[in-house]
Amino acid sequence: MKTLLLFFIGIISSFTYSQDGTLDTSFGNNGFAISSFFGGTDKASTIAVQADGKIVVFGLVNVSSGFSYGLLRLHPDGELDTSFGMDGFVIAPAGDNFRQFFDSLHIQSDQKIIASTTFMENSDSDFMVMRYLPNGDLDPSFGVNGVVKTNLSADYLGATNLLADGKIVAGGSAKTNGTDNHIFLVRYLSNGQLDPSFGNGGTVTEFIDSETLKVFEIRTQDDGKIIVPYFTIENAINKFKLNRYLPNGDLDTTFGNGGSVEIDSNSEMFYASLTLQPDGKILHSYKGRGQQTVKIRRLLNDGSLDIAFGTDGVLQIYDDMLIVFKILVEDDGDLVVFGPTYGFEPDDNDTYRFNPDGAIDYTFGTNGNTSLGFEGADIAFQENGKILITGNTFFYSGGGERFIVARLNNGPLTVTEFEMNSYKIYPNPSNGIFTIECELFAEKTPYQITDITGKIIASGVLTEKQSQLNLAAAQSGIYFLKTSNSVFRLLKN
Repeated sequence: MKTLLLFFIGIISSFTYSQDGTLDTSFGNNGFAISSFFGGTDKASTIAVQADGKIVVFGLVNVSSGFSYGLLRLHPDGELDTSFGMDGFVIAPAGDNFRQFFDSLHIQSDQKIIASTTFMENSDSDFMVMRYLPNGDLDPSFGVNGVVKTNLSADYLGATNLLADGKIVAGGSAKTNGTDNHIFLVRYLSNGQLDPSFGNGGTVTEFIDSETLKVFEIRTQDDGKIIVPYFTIENAINKFKLNRYLPNGDLDTTFGNGGSVEIDSNSEMFYASLTLQPDGKILHSYKGRGQQTVKIRRLLNDGSLDIAFGTDGVLQIYDDMLIVFKILVEDDGDLVVFGPTYGFEPDDNDTYRFNPDGAIDYTFGTNGNTSLGFEGADIAFQENGKILITGNTFFYSGGGERFIVARLNNGPLTVTEFEMNSYKIYPNPSNGIFTIECELFAEKTPYQITDITGKIIASGVLTEKQSQLNLAAAQSGIYFLKTSNSVFRLLKN
């Protein structure tokens, strides 16, 4: 057994590993699963993964009478699951008009599927939540024949959240009297009835202004508190804010300034997203109309800025066309940031990966980014850490606009002890001593060591089947071993 000093962090096989951020060609047809309901315009909006690995997609569907909403389900490998609905497809209830706002999709522990959207009928709009049985039939035990509609006035859904106890929180905006804009929150019991312990008989209505209001995707913390991001105009001044509400619906005055945190007052907010980290910290992204950068800020649980993140609490992505739709947090704290790019119309979609401190992860894709050529809408992790991206093909792509799901390679490489085929590295993280065991070793494997900025620290050739790595003299942090087509990470405490 040979000891390698300082910067060696892994051992890899060129035939068992694909670089994170590259297209997984074992999924669907060379990395893509494309589906059409009836050959018309279909636009997927959100995606979720069942406990058994099956993939559910929800969105807008063109039917003979106009537009409706639909779901499809795929096997984990991207093949259509024909046991779901009618040959893999389900058509949802529709109104007499449509307009895509924000949709949500959740999978309950019993594999029932909850889909929500804005329902428009008779020149009115409601929150609509639907629950489906695992086979794709509407669940008659939920609401009225599987459907719940909630109306205050002109209501537009921002998102729904599925809680651990089976309750559902819905949040968005409502306009009354034609001018008065309100934040509108609803909490449902697991059977779809309004929860009388929340707000006023299950609803919370907070007047914001009489000018404009746009509520983005809400998030509910593990303690039941609800965070609502929104854009408004107060006395002709643009405002982007986060409000937090207690589990009973009251404003949480311990958050920010009396329950609200003001983020930006410079521009009209084009889009914003919100993510909760497992440690209770709050990530939110935003981009103003006409701005050249996307900003991602991290807040502490009380609403104050976490200055340990990025530069003084703010990470900036310099891409004048990017809109961030979602941020996912990996088990190791890495951030996967996703969104479409827009010119005159949607162009493609970009996925970035950042280290927990906000530094870009250059080992992902091409210098930290992967771009795919379709209109992106949503992103999710599979259990193995791979990344699913859904959206729709472009209308000029030959087959028209259709649901599409792509999969990127993305490996969970920071477990305490990981094993891939015949390779073991342990413990990981380590205080400095790592043991490497390898049954099938490719002799004379060239490697390069880089730090998180991409700077080359060392290079050499691996020659041993078993090695003990001594990183005691290295600074704490993340290092990367690269070969021609492979990358591994180790954490040095």
